[in-house]
Amino acid sequence: MEKSIIPIEIEIYEGSCVVHQTGERYSYPEDIGSICPWLLDSINSMVRVMQFGGNLP
Repeated sequence: MEKSIIPIEIEIYEGSCVVHQTGERYSYPEDIGSICPWLLDSINSMVRVMQFGGNLP
């Protein structure tokens, strides 16, 4: 069975960071090179859940 790819969009909606600004959006995994290592580490567990078909409340 072929697994379909569901796009994951990441939006910065709060916080203060030198690299990222509120309102920026990124597509995962296409924009990994534009996302700072701290943010990637912060969202890693949520992205993994969604990649394997899970839902977040």
